[in-house]
Amino acid sequence: MKGMKRVQSFVLLSFFVGSCLAVLVSVPEGASARTPHVPIYINGNAGFTPANGVTGGSGTPADPFIIEGWEIDASTAHGIAIWNTDAHFVIRDVYVHSGFRDYDDIVLAFVSNGSIEDSLLSGEGIGISLGESNNDTIRSNVITDNLAGISLGLSVNINITANDVTNNREDGIHVYYSDNNVFTANNITGNNRGIWVDESDGATITGNTISNNSLDGLRLRHSESAVVRANRFIDDGVYLDSFVVPDFNSHTITPDNLVSGLPIYYYKDRSGLDINGIQAGQILVANCSDVKISNLTIAGTDAGIELVFAPGAIVETSSVSDSLYGIFLAYSDNVTIKANRFNGNGWGVFPARSTNLAITANNISDSDSYGIFLGYCDETTISNNSVYNNSEGIYLYYSTNTTVYHNSIVGNVNQSYDNMGADNSWDDGYPSGGNYWSNYTGVDQFGGPNQDQPGSDGIGDTAYSIDTDSRDRYPLMAPRDTPPIITHTPHGDVSVNEAIIITANVNDDTGVKVVYLHYMAVGASTFVEVRMIKTTGDTYEATIPIQTEPGTVYYYINATDDAGNEARHPQTGEHSLQVAQKENPPLSDMTMILMVVTGALLAVIAIIAAVILFLKKRKKRGEEK
Repeated sequence: MKGMKRVQSFVLLSFFVGSCLAVLVSVPEGASARTPHVPIYINGNAGFTPANGVTGGSGTPADPFIIEGWEIDASTAHGIAIWNTDAHFVIRDVYVHSGFRDYDDIVLAFVSNGSIEDSLLSGEGIGISLGESNNDTIRSNVITDNLAGISLGLSVNINITANDVTNNREDGIHVYYSDNNVFTANNITGNNRGIWVDESDGATITGNTISNNSLDGLRLRHSESAVVRANRFIDDGVYLDSFVVPDFNSHTITPDNLVSGLPIYYYKDRSGLDINGIQAGQILVANCSDVKISNLTIAGTDAGIELVFAPGAIVETSSVSDSLYGIFLAYSDNVTIKANRFNGNGWGVFPARSTNLAITANNISDSDSYGIFLGYCDETTISNNSVYNNSEGIYLYYSTNTTVYHNSIVGNVNQSYDNMGADNSWDDGYPSGGNYWSNYTGVDQFGGPNQDQPGSDGIGDTAYSIDTDSRDRYPLMAPRDTPPIITHTPHGDVSVNEAIIITANVNDDTGVKVVYLHYMAVGASTFVEVRMIKTTGDTYEATIPIQTEPGTVYYYINATDDAGNEARHPQTGEHSLQVAQKENPPLSDMTMILMVVTGALLAVIAIIAAVILFLKKRKKRGEEK
């Protein structure tokens, strides 16, 4: 689970960074390199004096004031605080430490033309705090073990480059009401959030490594026109958060942003989009209609699939695991989420402020927080899902006209919640019934709509209570078996004589009995059935024989669970892959040269051999005479 992984990563990172800092503090060379100094406070350009720690410079662009080489204990005041200046200055190679929550390492307020470089900042407050400042630079600093790393408020045109921002208890970098700032080549690791851009437009975020932050890697909240390029995410990703369209569809987010080596795909302002079976680290969809997402496998990011302002979307037969959200959906009506697997996420399925949803036949398990969280939604059907081993099972929050039935709700810490009472229904009436609850303690001795007729009917005789005004009137005595869930990324094209290995994840609430691959070889007219072998976890594998001629191979996957339910992938039709004739690669210039040289050498050798043979024969004739 992402949450657990992040806790482990956080602990390991804390140990590592703490050990490094201990070394830095204890090494005599480091201590002797910096001279102890009291906290520095400068208000106005006239405050740049030797008494306030200035070691050189005159404050011009070519000769900035220098504050350099100090070690400052910030336990009684901000380490360095500079206010109301526009002179050029550089703070570099300082070590500020031991601050409390009320004191930050470095504070700039109403400051322009400043630079903070090559410093080590560690304390209980904020590493670097900028307020109402502009045209400043923060470069090549180590900012660690603070309450927060870098904070920008009401500040513009700030360049934050090549910093290590690690192991801070809240945000690595928090930007609020601050436009047109640049974040480049930073390492932002092990914080609560990585970069949080809040109510701030025009951010440029490029070439950063953002990894193992507990919540979001990069959160863009109520912000427009961000440019996000070539960032490397590990157990993190991009999360878009707002309630108006421009905050979602005005960004530039390119596929060279990678989550564990796989691209982030950002789609906006499209209709009829079909995202099927691609290799993706994350899917972001904004202001698109009639989108179909299928056959994806995503792991270790923020929102595996995020759909906002995406009416008519269908998400099916996909798998998202070990992420903050399996799927996040908002402001999107008439959406279907079916036959997916969401395992080990913080939140499994999270729809918000949407209408007419169908959440059906999904496997949702081991969520740190919620299996299904329905917030401010209307007219939703939640049916035939397996919801198990989550912290919260099915959670209805200010959602109305919701019908919940035929789900297996098993082993969750809190099975269910509903704060709207009679506005929702937790069963499908009689005789269809309600849900299976693993902690239901009732018996089944009677039947009928009032459960007062002799003879059992598979429905509990007493209702299952969710809270004082919500109940499942017809709890099922046994799980209602649902078909297996198959998630598979279609195989790409191959060349003649190349191996074709098909893999798929198959999951079922009662157990998978057998999985078969059906394939039609090049030039064949019938399908061949091959049993797929379980390798690791829920992964099954089978091989299509090597094809010796070009053409098209067709295949599909069929799975049966222990209860006899079947599933097929794709649900209709077949997957196909092209077998192409392998072309001989063109010879490089070096290869051509080597061939010519080799040919020439062989020719010379042949000539020498011929000459030697001729001389031997001539000598022999002479001896015979």
